[in-house]
Amino acid sequence: MEALAFDCSYEVFNLGRSEPIRLIDLVGTLETAMGKKAAIQWMPNQPGDVSSTYADISKARAAFGYQPRIGFRAGIDRFLSWFFSSENIEPAALAAMAEPAKG
Repeated sequence: MEALAFDCSYEVFNLGRSEPIRLIDLVGTLETAMGKKAAIQWMPNQPGDVSSTYADISKARAAFGYQPRIGFRAGIDRFLSWFFSSENIEPAALAAMAEPAKG
């Protein structure tokens, strides 16, 4: 809660776990959490693609003591729970929306 009292007008802070997650691991985690297999189409790297990226949280840690407490998988689970409840969408309905059109 220290962050709420911090005067940070017009400041930008990276928040995250400060560790990279491979895209294929993100996709796999989402597949497991949602019970649906992703339709992956592998493509060549595009100009400007970066091989690795992650949140540098050193500024947030120094400014207001930010320290991640939620793991990657738990964060995905919490996000999906929030998303489904806030949008009033059942996970099965979301999966059905992702199905390719037939006909």
